[in-house]
Amino acid sequence: MRTTRSRLLPSATALAVALLALVASPAGAQNPRPTPKPSPPTTKALQSDPDLEPGVVNSWALTPAGDKPGEPGTRPNLSYELSPGAEVKDAVTLLNYGNVQLTFRIYATDAFNNVDGNFDLLTGDKTPVDAGSWVTLPQANITVPAQATATLPITIAVPPDAGPGDHAAAILASSQAEGTGADGKIINLDRRTGSRLYVRVAGPVSPALDVEKIKGTYHPALNPLGGSLDVSYTVRNRGNVRLAAKQRLALQAPFGIGLDKATPVDVPELLPGNSVTLQATFSGVPATVLLATKITLTPLAAKDAASPEAAAERTRTGRTLAIPWSVLVLLLVVGLLTYARKAYRRHRDEDAATSPSSSTGPDVALVP
Repeated sequence: MRTTRSRLLPSATALAVALLALVASPAGAQNPRPTPKPSPPTTKALQSDPDLEPGVVNSWALTPAGDKPGEPGTRPNLSYELSPGAEVKDAVTLLNYGNVQLTFRIYATDAFNNVDGNFDLLTGDKTPVDAGSWVTLPQANITVPAQATATLPITIAVPPDAGPGDHAAAILASSQAEGTGADGKIINLDRRTGSRLYVRVAGPVSPALDVEKIKGTYHPALNPLGGSLDVSYTVRNRGNVRLAAKQRLALQAPFGIGLDKATPVDVPELLPGNSVTLQATFSGVPATVLLATKITLTPLAAKDAASPEAAAERTRTGRTLAIPWSVLVLLLVVGLLTYARKAYRRHRDEDAATSPSSSTGPDVALVP
């Protein structure tokens, strides 16, 4: 059994992690950020961490390299604006915060949005086909002593036929370990941490979000004014740049009568071609036979985008049947009772009309 654990932030045991939250300008194609000269990986001892617990501690981070070899940089990720066919050289720093020597697999892979809309990465056994395949590393494995760092040069080469817009990947440091599953069996753990990599390929950009697959389920209540409505819908990035969005939902009865409004949490940042399925619930919804859910998206450019692009607001409407079953049942019962009463009266009158006691003709005597 194989289990993958991915982290794109340094371990919480590292005091230096706070430095990584500082924002720096991304490197460009024509004037890349100064980095150490491409050379074999170098190591540098770190000071002892006073917070280390007794026993074996595995803790590490991989970050964009800083200005000085062997030290982490302040960039939150690796970000570039490049033309098709362009190439840029940079470096990453691997920090072993643990108290034992560790061997790492260093590799790049493609990014995508998982079912929750979060940034995720291909597992280590899958071959990247996008930006992850554009990265060249000097070696696939490296051993780093405890409390030491290693700086590795990297090269990002954009294919000449790369499509314009945003391409996402990550460079990871993976360490294999054995663990015990819930059933007591030994499992292999692929523990990963690394740095995100974004490449904006020059060319026409088309920021666009869309709403699709709107589905509503109405739950009636005994009180026809107290039902609830569950709405699910998919937000898809149909453009070629990263986008998040603010969203507004409005519930309407027939003839545009407003019933309720909601402002759910923001749509997470979606990579081009990716999507996320979201849900919302309205309570106290009257059964008005037909309900309309109006979903409006206001796109937001990526916060760290070098050239944010505005996208048009998008609105879609989904319709759901909201049958007032309790009212229909009541009307049916009333109708049946009325029909039964009328039928009873009709039969009673017919029986009275055909009864012998109701005859008014002369008596007939039988003569022997």
